[in-house]
Amino acid sequence: MLAGFGLMAYEISCVERGLTLMNRDLPPRFMYAKQWQHLTMFILLTLNGCIDILSKNLLPQRCVPLEKGILVLTFYVLLLLLVSHVQDSVGVEMHVHSLLILVVLLLMLVFTAKLWAPDTFQLAVIETFLFQMMGSWLVQAGFILYKPVSGYPWEDDNISDIMFVTTFFCWHWERAALKVDFPNYPGGGKRGCSPGRKSAKKNANEDEDDLESRSSGSPSNCFGFVAYSVNAGEKPRVKIKSTQEPSYSCSTRCDSDRASTPSPSPSPSPRKLRCVDQREPETHERRERHSKRRRAKEGIIDTFDLTWLGTPSTMATSASSHLNKGIKQVYMALPQGEKVQAMYIWIDGTGEGLRCKTRTLDSEPKCIEELPEWNFDGSSTFQSEGSNSDMYLVPAAMFRDPFRKDPNKLVFCEVFKYNRKPAETNLRHTCKRIMDMVSNQRPWFGMEQEYTLMGTDGHPFGWPSNGFPGPQGPYYCGVGADKAYGRDIVEAHYRACLYAGIKIGGTNAEVMPAQWEFQIGPCEGIDMGDHLWVARFILHRVCEDFGVIATFDPKPIPGNWNGAGCHTNFSTKAMREENGLKYIEEAIEKLSKRHQYHIRAYDPKGGLDNARRLTGFHETSNINDFSAGVANRGASIRIPRTVGQEKKGYFEDRRPSANCDPFAVTEALIRTCLLNETGDEPFQYKN
Repeated sequence: MLAGFGLMAYEISCVERGLTLMNRDLPPRFMYAKQWQHLTMFILLTLNGCIDILSKNLLPQRCVPLEKGILVLTFYVLLLLLVSHVQDSVGVEMHVHSLLILVVLLLMLVFTAKLWAPDTFQLAVIETFLFQMMGSWLVQAGFILYKPVSGYPWEDDNISDIMFVTTFFCWHWERAALKVDFPNYPGGGKRGCSPGRKSAKKNANEDEDDLESRSSGSPSNCFGFVAYSVNAGEKPRVKIKSTQEPSYSCSTRCDSDRASTPSPSPSPSPRKLRCVDQREPETHERRERHSKRRRAKEGIIDTFDLTWLGTPSTMATSASSHLNKGIKQVYMALPQGEKVQAMYIWIDGTGEGLRCKTRTLDSEPKCIEELPEWNFDGSSTFQSEGSNSDMYLVPAAMFRDPFRKDPNKLVFCEVFKYNRKPAETNLRHTCKRIMDMVSNQRPWFGMEQEYTLMGTDGHPFGWPSNGFPGPQGPYYCGVGADKAYGRDIVEAHYRACLYAGIKIGGTNAEVMPAQWEFQIGPCEGIDMGDHLWVARFILHRVCEDFGVIATFDPKPIPGNWNGAGCHTNFSTKAMREENGLKYIEEAIEKLSKRHQYHIRAYDPKGGLDNARRLTGFHETSNINDFSAGVANRGASIRIPRTVGQEKKGYFEDRRPSANCDPFAVTEALIRTCLLNETGDEPFQYKN
């Protein structure tokens, strides 16, 4: 920022009669075009520095989007000015500026890409490299365009000088590449790498300043929510500081507290209290502790640290979740007599969303045939036009209602048009016919439904408001408040599914924080789709009570985060018997010849959603290639290791997306593996 003010003052002082925009002669003409371009560049760069200082030091919480936005804007304008700046340049001067424009253009593209993928390590490395390149080349340009120390100026019309400009640029390029320090980037280098020597030396010099600022009562980091408590012989732990209690750091306050507070009963491992102004001997452990605190203050994440980047989560929740649930229970406890509430559930016109409405029955239905058909307004669910909007709900599966409890029911329905033909998103109707054709082979399915918990503002549950949690690694099947986000929701959903009679097999935390999975199955035939759809409905209703959203988007967070799938396990009676591996291998061979058909069937947008997830990274296969392997989670089809050892069992199709229709997935598997269909289109069977 100071350099920017200095450059602006220098640019103005270089004009003897003052920097004016137009002359006073007639007709008026613009004056000092290049000086005004220089001044505009310096103003933007100075503004960028001011915004950084304001965001990091003066605002209540750091505003990273503001910093990124002004940086992108600066380089967009800088590029335009540089292109205009070389209009009347020739020879060496034009070549020097053209190479600078190349670097600025690449930086602009990197900044733009980081707006959509801010957590990408590769982009951060490229950004640092280009910044170093731009800075060193600007210095070099000064020696080229102005009289150098040697006293021999560069000649604009000398072809040798022009050629050597490119050579010097390449030398700068190589120098900048060698200076990029990979281990100091979050997620860079090998796991557990220590910082470089310069960084370590800087940390040691800054530790004393960090300790002094802490002893003066300043917050423990620039976001004001991390406080450290240290046990004897322990490394610092992160705690959430209460906003209602003041933070005291002087020894006088600590002594008075101990004098006025009754001594607690002794515990097996008493906590050693230490005031922050009590100095310890200079040790490696002490330097490491304060280095971590300093890095937390700057928003830097170590490989093993789970310190947040950004402010604590202020996730938005729905208004209804803030209502007093105790009042509702007063009414839910009222007797309902012989009447029964039946909640009818159906899939809407998106192929992903669920709708529901409730009707009263005179008595408890004992089977699906005792439930009456119903209708609804299809024009409000993307399933019909307003001029002919009535559509039919035909009960297909019935479950106990975990929200209203017995004798009330959840009723999953098929949707039919006015002419009694199945709606476009009623894939159950065809799936049922296909399953009936192979019922003698006893097809079993198990589907692993992954999902992500989000706030009503679309921000992942538990993530910091303007940053990201620590990198993936500790969250899969994790335990602890810093590793598992939203377990209350998961447990509530699990118990509700058990009550309803859903064949839920288990649940676990997934690789990305706030991402979870539950398993449905084994289910035979058409039951797979019925149970999974109702389990999804129950999840949405549970999240509704908690005020959050469960999304089945296959890639809810772009960048270096895992996507969400619905891995499908499949077997037949022959596969589960002795030497069933032979039938598994035959089925995989058939699937390999029909890859594109399955890709289109495995998400509601014909493969477009899965294209964001199936990249060949993050435990996925490439969407364009078919592969299979034993215990290989990067393959299209995985054969579990136990199946390979026992020579019987099942295989796992890892391609279906989290938002897939289970009826479409299971039908496609039956068509290819058991009905021996080929080609890119399903075969039409006669009734």
